[in-house]
Amino acid sequence: MSDNAMKYNNPSSGLSIADQDQAGVHVQRFKVSPHRIGGTAPTPAVANLGNGGVYTQDWQDANFDGPTLVIALARADQVSAALGFVIEETDDEADANLLRTVASAAVAINVNQKLYAVIRARKYRIKYTNGATPQTAFKIVFLSSPVPLNPVDPDAGIDADEISAWCVTVAPVDNAAATVSKAGVAGKTHFVTGISASFSAAVAGKLLTLKDDTTVIGNYHVHNQRDVPVPKPIKITQGKAAELSLAASGSGGTLGTVTLTGFTIPF
Repeated sequence: MSDNAMKYNNPSSGLSIADQDQAGVHVQRFKVSPHRIGGTAPTPAVANLGNGGVYTQDWQDANFDGPTLVIALARADQVSAALGFVIEETDDEADANLLRTVASAAVAINVNQKLYAVIRARKYRIKYTNGATPQTAFKIVFLSSPVPLNPVDPDAGIDADEISAWCVTVAPVDNAAATVSKAGVAGKTHFVTGISASFSAAVAGKLLTLKDDTTVIGNYHVHNQRDVPVPKPIKITQGKAAELSLAASGSGGTLGTVTLTGFTIPF
């Protein structure tokens, strides 16, 4: 449509609008907001919970923003049940088969416990199960926001200071398996970025194994020294350990060692 071809919102006046400033034309300016930025929702009204009591939030609709980052915080004067603080998602709240737990943690006494989750379903909610001792103080707050793109994971948005880098290694061992592990942390996810192993002298190929908890996700042969290419960070299951192990050299006096590097995100 050409300039001056549209009437503004009072057609009877005969005045026109344009898509750029022009002499003699009334230009209408307006702002378009592509989505809500997000912010703290009202603090849910939660009553103190008794022995094994459960708080269940009403379902929240994430459909408006697409992938949604949810940050929830709980604090209580009594411990929760084991992994009693959770964020759940579903595409149909009427179908229990579609219910998924996307983040979980235990809550200690008078500790601000945070959960992070990227919601990829239609709806989400927070749920909390108390331990065996009745509470006298209990609070939950949460924040939701559209997820910005992130080079680590296009579906996850986090600040740089939320990423924790790490490196684990073991002193050389003589003719014995060399193993290192980055322990799992509830509600957090490890990514592996570096895999290295070596012997003090050349040997017949020995197996180097990478595990996601107890599941083998990589096997590599090492003759003397090997740095395994990792073109993209290897994601470990949330809350699980990453483990790297090199088989014994098979010869007394020949030492083996391994090094595993990576980073951890808070959900």
